[in-house]
Amino acid sequence: MWSDPGDPNANLLNGVEPSTPLFRFLSTKRFLELVRNGGFELCRPSRWEDPFENFLSKTTFVKDGQPIAFNLTNDFFGQCWTLRAECDGLWRSYCGKELDDGVRIETTAEKLIRAIWDGNDGSPLLRTFVGQVRYLSDDALKAEFQGCLEYGHGLMSPNGDGMAQVLLIKRTEFAYEYEVRALVADPGNDGDFKAIRITPADFIDSVLFAPKMDSTQ
Repeated sequence: MWSDPGDPNANLLNGVEPSTPLFRFLSTKRFLELVRNGGFELCRPSRWEDPFENFLSKTTFVKDGQPIAFNLTNDFFGQCWTLRAECDGLWRSYCGKELDDGVRIETTAEKLIRAIWDGNDGSPLLRTFVGQVRYLSDDALKAEFQGCLEYGHGLMSPNGDGMAQVLLIKRTEFAYEYEVRALVADPGNDGDFKAIRITPADFIDSVLFAPKMDSTQ
């Protein structure tokens, strides 16, 4: 089906639909900052905790006997969401092991991509994506990037989603997260973070507090 090239929903990747509910687990402190400041931040993949993240940017390939180091995704900033409305592991990872300090917010994929979409950018279609993470084994990862330097490989896609897809891959050990990522390429940003402005009341569809959070907090 043809999509308007200026439509942010055209850049929802890997099966994500505009109405797809997305959830984010965060500490109470971060939640209050989001509400007070009317915004949140995307961060560089190099700051993500898993040492295997953004692996392609840390990999050297050999082509015609010459080493080629990749850093093609370095211009991207991202934020992690999930399709899971409830997950003990996510509560513990982001809200404390005691499950007594945290918040889960809900939005939709359309609201998320529109929040990070910059209509004044001139080429947001090449820079802005929301996509579901694919979880691959080591062998599948090797196969994914076999011949990635050759013409026609998906990594070299002229519409920008090839680079985004590199950041939408994780090891199968994390498959329980059902992760979705918001990604924006911002070559002019030299910092580690990219600020996103929102109207919290419009952006957030629901709020759920941690299972053991004291009602007086």
